[in-house]
Amino acid sequence: MRAGAGVASIVSGSGLALLVAFGLWRRLPSAVLFVSLATCGALVGVGALLVQDRPGPWDWAIAPVVLGVLTPIHARLVLGRPGASG
Repeated sequence: MRAGAGVASIVSGSGLALLVAFGLWRRLPSAVLFVSLATCGALVGVGALLVQDRPGPWDWAIAPVVLGVLTPIHARLVLGRPGASG
């Protein structure tokens, strides 16, 4: 049960992040984009913990936060300045 929920969390978080990054990057304000991508990153982190056998309490405290911080930073580095250009 946990593994299925973990895989579903990883797939949905990754899919939403790809939609936001590649579909909405130039259309939405940067604050909305960064919060959306941070949420997607945290969702992937939770999914990764759900597929593990015995994650510890520090894993639950660190993984979603780290992925939630790194996902918007990575998107910004790869895709450039967010928001409508013009």
